[in-house]
Amino acid sequence: MSRIIIDGYNLLGASTGRGLTGRIEAERNTLLERLSRYRRQKSGVRITVVFDAKGSASLDRRRENFKGIEVVFAGRGEDADSVIKDYVRGLGGGVVVVSSDKDIREFVRSCGGVSISSGEFLERLELAEYIALKGIEDEEEEEKIRSRKKGPSRRLPKEERKKRLILKKL
Repeated sequence: MSRIIIDGYNLLGASTGRGLTGRIEAERNTLLERLSRYRRQKSGVRITVVFDAKGSASLDRRRENFKGIEVVFAGRGEDADSVIKDYVRGLGGGVVVVSSDKDIREFVRSCGGVSISSGEFLERLELAEYIALKGIEDEEEEEKIRSRKKGPSRRLPKEERKKRLILKKL
């Protein structure tokens, strides 16, 4: 079973294309709805979304379940980055972290996990939504859509091949 940990506000800022606006709660719920549909489509994937505690009155870390997705709000005095690092330490190499934060991505690699940027994950999320909308169930057809050739062929570095193998399951 694959495990995805998402830096919530990082992905939310990338998905809106204009950063975070005053409608954070509505945008957060829209993002969680999209992720719950993605989770249903990709059975066997566990998703954890970590948000900073902006505007929260809670002192402690808070966990909720939103349609099968674990949602974690960092406590006061900590940020989403430290919560994500705690998860990665506990889970080790079997984790995929979605964040464009360079520090988190390097930390995940050092622990044996795989990280992808928020933009890369959004492309996967949008592709999954497109496939669901079109009703594509044939794996060959899905692979044609997914693998658009972009120039001359060459062998990818070992780390990139490992990353693609893990991400192919998402």
